[in-house]
Amino acid sequence: MRNQVKVVVLQHPSEAKAAKATVPLLELSLNDIQVVRGESPQDFNELREQLADSNAPVWLLYPSEDATTLVSAETPVQEGTLLVLDGTWKKAFKLYQLNPWLAELPQFALPSSQAQYRIRKAPNAEGLSTLEAVAQGLELVEHLPQTPLLHLLDVFIERQMQGMPDSVKQRY
Repeated sequence: MRNQVKVVVLQHPSEAKAAKATVPLLELSLNDIQVVRGESPQDFNELREQLADSNAPVWLLYPSEDATTLVSAETPVQEGTLLVLDGTWKKAFKLYQLNPWLAELPQFALPSSQAQYRIRKAPNAEGLSTLEAVAQGLELVEHLPQTPLLHLLDVFIERQMQGMPDSVKQRY
């Protein structure tokens, strides 16, 4: 998919090799994506310099207390950077807390929606995978359709479930 808004994923190091991770699917699907692994502010120094050197807007997609609910842009955004935190809810919160520079960015939360990523636990039914969050964010910001990414997620889920014992599948 040819996204015009750059997607930058700040990935907690423990997610890098997770079997159920959706970021590798995003890397294969989007033409403008960057994954930066780390936890502390120092891990993101190079990225912060890149963002500071760019004149394009930067938005953090994270449901903080200061976040505004993202609504569909009247006119598709042509440039900018969408930052997304990747990790379990607990690890994403830790990334946010350890990196105060994130709180200085405009922050957006996604409208409530039902998650379809059922093979991983989330604190609530609206807990989206990184792929779902990026798909919804890009649709709202630049009007890029979610369908191709969500179809890919469906195929990924089905293949993951094929390798699970029946007793485990019943939980999902």
